[in-house]
This record gives sequence, structure tokens and C-alpha cells, in this order.
Amino acid sequence: MAGFSDGRRRLLLRGRIAVLSARITELLRPAVSLFVRPSVYPVAATLVCCLAVVACRPAAAQSERLVTEVRFSGNETFSDQQLDLYVRTTPNRELLGLPGATWWLWLYRFGSGTVGDNRVGRAFMAIGEPPARLDPAVLSADVEQLRLFYEREGFREADVAAEVVETGDSSQVEVVFDIAEGDPTFIRQFAYNGLDSLSSAEKGALFNESLIPAVPDTDNPLSWRADNRRYSAPLLVEEGRRVLTFLRNRGFAAVSRDSIHAVVYPVSDDSFDVTLDVRTGRRYRFGDVHFDVRGPLTTGETRTFSETMEASVDSVAGGRVSATVVNEDVLDFPLLTRSLQFRPGDPYREDLLLSSKRRLDASGVFSFSDLRRSGVDSTRFAGGKRLRMDHRIDLQTRARHQIRFETFMLQRSGALADSDNELGAGAGVTYSNLNLFGSGEAFRLGTTGSIAADIGGFGGFTSAQWEVNSSLTWPYLIFPLRSLERLTTYYDTRTRLSLSLLTARRDALRLVLRSRGSLQYRYELQHNESLTSFIDIVDITVSNPDTLDGFREIFLDRVLGSIEDPVQAAQLVEDYTRPQFNNALRYTLRSFTTDPFRRSFGHSYEASWEV
Repeated sequence: MAGFSDGRRRLLLRGRIAVLSARITELLRPAVSLFVRPSVYPVAATLVCCLAVVACRPAAAQSERLVTEVRFSGNETFSDQQLDLYVRTTPNRELLGLPGATWWLWLYRFGSGTVGDNRVGRAFMAIGEPPARLDPAVLSADVEQLRLFYEREGFREADVAAEVVETGDSSQVEVVFDIAEGDPTFIRQFAYNGLDSLSSAEKGALFNESLIPAVPDTDNPLSWRADNRRYSAPLLVEEGRRVLTFLRNRGFAAVSRDSIHAVVYPVSDDSFDVTLDVRTGRRYRFGDVHFDVRGPLTTGETRTFSETMEASVDSVAGGRVSATVVNEDVLDFPLLTRSLQFRPGDPYREDLLLSSKRRLDASGVFSFSDLRRSGVDSTRFAGGKRLRMDHRIDLQTRARHQIRFETFMLQRSGALADSDNELGAGAGVTYSNLNLFGSGEAFRLGTTGSIAADIGGFGGFTSAQWEVNSSLTWPYLIFPLRSLERLTTYYDTRTRLSLSLLTARRDALRLVLRSRGSLQYRYELQHNESLTSFIDIVDITVSNPDTLDGFREIFLDRVLGSIEDPVQAAQLVEDYTRPQFNNALRYTLRSFTTDPFRRSFGHSYEASWEV
């Protein structure tokens, strides 16, 4: 499920929940067994019915009236945004939320009517949005979807009705969904069944992470009275998924979604007793691991590697890690073994498997990776001991050498220079080696240059710049902090050595930067998905500026006129007129959870200490 988008996940969740909601109303039996797993037949039947309705519905069934607004009434528990997800009757989009500013509808009508039926008109229609006409069949389906949603969320007596209100003009209507929620159904008692083999610590951890809160002073971690928790079928699905992940990280490699069932007992009109019936199976250990690596070369020899690795615990026998490398002549075996976050003989944990795959992908060497089970070793370790689960990892390496060319345009303008408008062009080339020494070391060397001219005063070329930068990145820690990876487990680690050189001339500012160079030696330690530490052991910057006649009058005096602090002013004069040498030892802690493009939620914090 991790690879699906939000919309895809929501559709799958609906398919699973439909099995729950279909059985909830059968309250005549003393106990109703609900399977928290995807069912093919209800989903397939629903899709066939939807396709049949769409195919058989005549075009005249769609009303000519436009939907200008959709509102909800009586929804005290859920917001309009939550209910919008289950409604397909929607008005046309409005520009910046302004009433009546249906810009995309205007584009569609402009293309279909004004321009005519040609390529230009069809282009406008593709950019625009067709009229949101009232469809009685879609409106009826929306009412049913809202009713099912409330039923899945514990409102078994919810009633939903749609009201179409004309807005003065007979061709425009508003749709109002009137919702009578009724009384909700609550979870009275919640219990796990089949988890007696867990240790006391594991039972406590499972109880503490449960999505079903318990009343205070609960003694039994496998059965408790719920603390005012409304019944929710999606919540039970999520709880089953959480239990599945919990067990897979405790050695139960054979447990699956079909191993977890939810059994609901109706005890009164407003409450259920819920039991999660779990079949755990046996516990496993990691067995042998085999890598199958395929390279991009058309011809190449086949190399094989094998190594016996000891388990993390001395009392447990280790196992063998092997690799077959085809059409790849540089890749070293230590890159593969270093990426493994477990050893043969260690207790099975799915999170360590995923962490190993993430390390392989983060190295940048492989374009494809697939990790799967290759069998169970039940012969070498018998006699009541844990069985061993062997694994196979298929990898496809990228082409090592890559060259990229780029061109760009630039424009400068401002009041601090004699030139009112500069227009320039530049070009660059970058060479990358994705596996320099065979262990995932990425080398990059690039250079860019640009020139600009004063297009307002026709004064010829007024600025030029040339820059060279290179970097070498290791997908692991090297000297002197190599031992940190053995002391603790990190989400990801990286060591980066970078060097850059720059020279530039700005005639408009009467400034010449004869040379500026920087050297940085940085460790990147990612603790989890959002928290990262940066340790700059070496951060050296050397700058050698020079000035031309008129620099103070044209640029420096204007800048200093807006600075009142004499210390800051002296520092600015020193930066532009004297050679500089700076060195720093820096530690930076960054917490980042927001989307860098949308920035609709999350946070971004950064703290730094420098010597």
C-alpha cells in the first residue's frame, strides 16, 4: 500500500470496507464474522454495475441545468471537505474562489462555440472545463455513497436526501444534501484473539500502540473496554494493518492480511463488541541471502561472490551471503553486504528488509531492485528451533558514465548598477560517474560559464562568470566517523567531499572577483524520515576580490547608506575589498516534514552550531 497515491488508497479502502458494511446490518445472528480483507467479488460486481449504468444511460437523462453550488446540511460529525470525497456532483471551478468566476467553463465554451470545431477550438476545450450539468443518476449514486459512508462510520440509522433548489434562473440550481445522522454506534469491548504466544513486553507494546483507546487502569493488554470510541469500519481496517506490521517485525514472516479477521458482536442497539482474530503462524529467522546483479554491458564476464556471516547473537549460527554479477565489471561485493541491515540468523523483521532495500536504492547505483523470499530452510535448523527464511535480491545497475549539457538565459536589472538591463546566455557541461571505485561512490565534475551585455546602453559585454565544481559522495561514513554506524542504526548515512572554484567580473558594479574557492567535508546522518544531522568537519572558503575605478561611488556608498550599524558596515567593506579566508566546524540539525512544492502541511526547522 505504501506505493499507492492517496486517491488509489482511498478506492482500495472502499473496496475492503464494503465487505464490512454489507455484513453489519445482519444483526439477527448472535455473532457476525467480518473479514478485514479485500474481496474480489463485491468490487468486481460494483465495477460491472457501474459500467452497465454508464453504457445504458441515454444522453437525454442528463439535465440541461447547471450546478452552481453543492452544500451539506446536518453533518455535525464530519466536515464538508470529508464528505466531498464521496460526491461526484460538483459545480464548475471558480477562479480564486470568486463567486461566478468560472474561468475554465468560459474557456470550454469559447473553444466549442466561438472558435468552432477545429484544432484551436478543441485545444481551448481541453484546457477548459465542460458545464457541470445536473445528472439525476449521479445524484442518486451520491446519496447512496454518503449513506454507506455514514454506515461504515457507525451511524447505522443515518438518512441522506438530496434537494435541488433553483437559484432564480431555471437553468441554474443548487444541490443540498440533507443528512440526518442519528445516534452513533460505539465499541464497548475490544480484544485480540490468537496472540497468547507473544511475550509480556510484546503484548504491552501492542496494547500501547492500539488505535482503540482503553479506559484507565486496564490490566489485560489483549482485552479491554474501549474508552468512548465510535465504531468505524475504516478504523478496524487500519488496526488490522497495524497488527500485521507489528507481527511481521516480531518474526512472524508468514502472517498476511488473510490471517487477521474482525469479528463483531452486536450487544445492544448502540454498541458492538469487536474481536480481532489473528493466526500468527511460526516465528522465523533470516536465512541465506543471494544477490542477482545485472549490468548494462552487452558483453561481460560472470562473477560470483560468497561470504559466511555470523549472526548478531553468538549463540545462533550465521549463514551465507552470495552474489552473482553479470555484465558489470566494477561493482564490488562489499557494497551489497554493507547495505544489508540484518545478518543471517537474526530474528526476522520486515522493517530491516525494507531498510536494506532503501539503502540499495539510495546508493544511486541501481535503477531497479526487487526483494523477495526464496524459500524456507527447514532441514539445517530443526528440532524446535525457528525456521529460516531465505531471500533473493534482484538488482539492475545504471550506466556508470553520464554526460549532461545545458544552456540557459539570464537577465539582470536594478538601481545599484549603471546598467539598467543586462541580458546574457550561458552553457555548462557535467560529467557523472555513479560508481567510481565500485562501492557506490558517486563522482561529479561540472563547469558553467556565462556572459551578459547591456542591452539598454549598448555598451557591449558588461559581465562574465566561470565556475567549476566537483564532488565525491560515499553512501556510507568514512574516516574519522566510520565507527558511528557500528554504534547505532541510522535511516541513511552519507559522506560528501565537495570543491568549487569561481571567477567573475561585473563592470556595472565595478567589481572583479579574481577567485573564490570553497572546500567542504560533510557527514550526513539521517536518523529517520524527517530528522537529519549534518556535521561539517571542514568548511573552508577563500575569496580574493578586487575593485575597479568608481566602485565606491556606484555601488558601495549606496549600500552603506542603508546600514546604520558601524560593525556591519565595516564587515561589508572588508568583504568586498580585502582577501578573505574562513574556516568553520559546524553541526546542523534539520527537521523537515512538509512537501517542498505544495507546503500545505508539516514543518521545517533547522538549528546550527558553529565554531
